[in-house]
Amino acid sequence: MPDSPALVEVSLVALAAGLARGHATSETLTQGCFQRIAEIDPKLGSVLSLSPRAVEESRASDQRRARKQGLGSLEGLPILVKANIDTADL
Repeated sequence: MPDSPALVEVSLVALAAGLARGHATSETLTQGCFQRIAEIDPKLGSVLSLSPRAVEESRASDQRRARKQGLGSLEGLPILVKANIDTADL
């Protein structure tokens, strides 16, 4: 799904539907986001840090999805948090 159409052109609803239908995995979406950040952030300098556990957490989400366990509406969707939001793990 990240390759067609471009990840940045797909709505959150469509991404969630793609996960639910098995057209994408959380891991592929996360990797797609990392790739996009690597492509454009050197020019922007807007991403201060990336979670070193993001890929591991996306795989865990994919495993929960495969077992149909505890899936919330945003389960498995990668997010980017603004720098003015305090997080304990970043």
